[in-house]
Amino acid sequence: MYAIHLPALRRITHDLLPFLFQILKSVLALCCLFVVQVAEQQKVTMYHKNVARQAQQVAAWLQKRRQENQARRAAGALMLGGRDLGIGCLGHMV
Repeated sequence: MYAIHLPALRRITHDLLPFLFQILKSVLALCCLFVVQVAEQQKVTMYHKNVARQAQQVAAWLQKRRQENQARRAAGALMLGGRDLGIGCLGHMV
């Protein structure tokens, strides 16, 4: 086994302590940034899921409205009011 001279160990520890402290601070800062990044990514993911869900709801509503209007047209009744443009949320064609 190697014998470590105690004064030399103290000197090395004393010399390296500021660098080790700075490395520790940097690692902690990176961990905090990672946590923030993950939280923001989860927000973006939830936003996209909500947009997709709402787009599906709009598409289903428009399909139902079209079918109802076709049935009314076939029966000779007045079509449902409102503008049926076939445009979903965010202006995308449905």
